[in-house]
Amino acid sequence: MQKCVYTPIMQDQARQPDLPEGIESALFCACFNLRKTARAITQFYNAMLQPSGLLATQFSLLVALAIDSPTPISSLAEALGMDRTTLSRNLKPLQHQGLVQVAPDDADHRIQLVALTAEGRAALVAVMPLWQQAQQQIVGQFGADRWHTLLADLSSMVALTPE
Repeated sequence: MQKCVYTPIMQDQARQPDLPEGIESALFCACFNLRKTARAITQFYNAMLQPSGLLATQFSLLVALAIDSPTPISSLAEALGMDRTTLSRNLKPLQHQGLVQVAPDDADHRIQLVALTAEGRAALVAVMPLWQQAQQQIVGQFGADRWHTLLADLSSMVALTPE
């Protein structure tokens, strides 16, 4: 098993005396390491998608809506593993750009439906080559077999979380 590499901010200083013994093992925490990795990968994709004006998170939302649109905002939040408030906040810039539309369901006005607009489809088509280039770099550097194993492992981790 490969060991996690972490360089403490203050390498040459001793552990604070009021902290519990073994606190350093928390650096091997799944949450810490997955969030650190997610930030690094997000920065990479953001840089690659930058010419499009879309962020990686916005691209993911557009893809989800391209696959299933219109969809209730609560269903979209659940599918993406987000809470509704965060999703609503992330949809606002896409709404202002005219890429998505949020409107009440005709049958039940309490349900908000999110839909990809024609402009959203066009933006998605335009950004796909940038995303494909980024994806190819990641998979190429990681290796296809390791990539597929990682995706399976990440899916297993998501399945472990309580509903």
